[in-house]
Amino acid sequence: MCTFRRSTIDPRDVGSLSLLQGVGQQVGVAVENANLFEQAQRQLKDISTIQETTAGLSAALTLDGVVNILLAHLVGAVRADTASVFSLDGPNMIRAGVYPTSGDSSPNIGEAIALKDYPLTQRVIETQEA
Repeated sequence: MCTFRRSTIDPRDVGSLSLLQGVGQQVGVAVENANLFEQAQRQLKDISTIQETTAGLSAALTLDGVVNILLAHLVGAVRADTASVFSLDGPNMIRAGVYPTSGDSSPNIGEAIALKDYPLTQRVIETQEA
């Protein structure tokens, strides 16, 4: 929005008012176009991420490969620092993958973690099973 103020009104300036209204309308259209362009760019990036992930998953031949590719793309897509994938085995979660791996400080793949130690996760799983 643009605003203008003038201390006096001159009837001969009707053309200026029309000009300002026209410019204002064009500015509004330009702002809307810029917003639509930004939205399209975000959607294009999301589609590109999905395509890259799908291509990587298709090329992976092992479960470890699939998990690593999936986690790498998801960490990038949601701008997270790390991610882990777990499978469920009765009262435990088994760590199936972690990204990024960081040598000795990485959690162990295959590590069993008791669901009871993570009540919120346990509640979500129980809700999904119901």
